Amino acid sequence: MKRIFNLLFTTTTFFEAIPNLLGNNSNEIQEQITIWLEMDETERNQLLNHSIDDLEITQRTQICLEKAKIYRLSDLVSKTENEIKNIKNLGEKSLTEIKEKVHELGLHFRH
Repeated sequence: MKRIFNLLFTTTTFFEAIPNLLGNNSNEIQEQITIWLEMDETERNQLLNHSIDDLEITQRTQICLEKAKIYRLSDLVSKTENEIKNIKNLGEKSLTEIKEKVHELGLHFRH
């Protein structure tokens, strides 16, 4: 915790601290944060309210999500990656497909 505190207060902005805090994934995470922050609340709510049909994922992946009662993006991102991984009949390819689509939208799973 002290390391995080020192990094945050020795840089001029939060975004300058991200590479030091997160290492190799920092640019990717910073891009997602920027996309999300640039949206207003209405845009975020509209995005989260989209059906998973709009993700353009394979039918197999979509059926797995629907059987798990995941119908909207808000349902999807309210889950952890581990919860998604444990959905019955959802394989590694489907998980990768979902993660890529979620990332493209600037979203992420719950931690």
